[in-house]
Amino acid sequence: MFRPVRRFFSKLKDYFIMPSDFRNKIADKNLKRTVPGLILTILASTVALLVLLISKKDTIPQIKSHFLFLQIYIDSALVALIIIFLLKKFKIKSFCLKELPLYMCASIGTLDCLYNLLHQTDLFNALVFFLFLEIIISILYTIQPLFFITLTIISFFQFYPKILNYYGTMSVYTSMLLFLVLIILCLYKWMNTKRLLLREQNFELYKEALQSEVDRQMEEITTQHGKIIKMQDHTIISLSNLVENRDSDTGQHVRRTSRYVQVLAEKAKEDSYYTDIITDDFIKHLYKAAPMHDIGKIVVSDIILKKPGKLTDEEFLEMQKHTTEGGKIVKDVLGEEQEQDYITIASNIATYHHEKWNGTGYPAKLKEEDIPLCARIMALADVFDALVSPRCYKAPFPPEKAFAIIKEDAGKHFDPVLAEEFLKIKEPVLKIMHELAD
Repeated sequence: MFRPVRRFFSKLKDYFIMPSDFRNKIADKNLKRTVPGLILTILASTVALLVLLISKKDTIPQIKSHFLFLQIYIDSALVALIIIFLLKKFKIKSFCLKELPLYMCASIGTLDCLYNLLHQTDLFNALVFFLFLEIIISILYTIQPLFFITLTIISFFQFYPKILNYYGTMSVYTSMLLFLVLIILCLYKWMNTKRLLLREQNFELYKEALQSEVDRQMEEITTQHGKIIKMQDHTIISLSNLVENRDSDTGQHVRRTSRYVQVLAEKAKEDSYYTDIITDDFIKHLYKAAPMHDIGKIVVSDIILKKPGKLTDEEFLEMQKHTTEGGKIVKDVLGEEQEQDYITIASNIATYHHEKWNGTGYPAKLKEEDIPLCARIMALADVFDALVSPRCYKAPFPPEKAFAIIKEDAGKHFDPVLAEEFLKIKEPVLKIMHELAD
């Protein structure tokens, strides 16, 4: 039963009352306009008060209403300034409180005009002044026109007998026309504000639609980029497997070593070693880069790679080229599509994973911490897997013997801290070795 009534009042409210966020914007603008007006009111009222005191000192009882309203103007303007200061100080969002200074001062001005209009003989001048004041107020407010329209209509009926008595029928029509103009101006301002609101709402809808489209395209680009990176990673691993297969290794070698370096790096991080370098991103990049550690073997002859016996000095020098060539290949393959940190780690692994802690490795004979950390980690994983795996030139060693060799070479071949950490992860290493056995 009451639903149609509620719907009617809801629509009426939507039409005559702006949304709170928009009213807040208008209120903020009015607040800025109010401050200079209040200061001007205080100055003008103070000057007027002084002028009255000097020029009308003999007739003060007759003009006491002027004194009263000038004092009210000054006091209300000061109170309004204090309210504005508090609003800004405490960042109050209430629309009503923001509009309070303007409503308060404008209402006092209206009351002053009404009072003087009812008690002065010069009715027409007061009426014009009142209309002018109402027009100014209507232009400033732009929020609740019904308040001013109602006040204007009530004022007209209040003044109608005096207007008719003093100026006749024509003056009634003239004042009626003036009041009508005021109402039209007020309604025009209101509708103009509504138009601005609709334009702003449409702009917000457009922004939302545009943002939605941008988000969709960004998501699509991210998805495509992820597919490209995934395809690239798959290609790199496949290429690494192909290279490893050339010297009788299987693709499981690259998978095992990737897991070894991941577990070792996580253990070092857990025990607070090299925490300035070993981060989650570092471990992620290290795991992805490990399969490329021997990618440079693609430039080495099959005769050298598959030779069952010991390499000659010339052959060993040729074999060493796989490190520097591997670093170059990694940079060329990854290009600029990957993160720079990842490219650096992958290149350092390929180039320096045969360096030794005591400086007797190759290709640059780097020593101790001059060797990139990622390469020192890779060296442990690569050597361990080489020891426990069959090669064309040797049989596989038992895991315990491989661990013993690593322990013995700590501080010589391997970073002593990392070698100790590797010995702490025997169980996960053995589990990986069995899960990914050839």
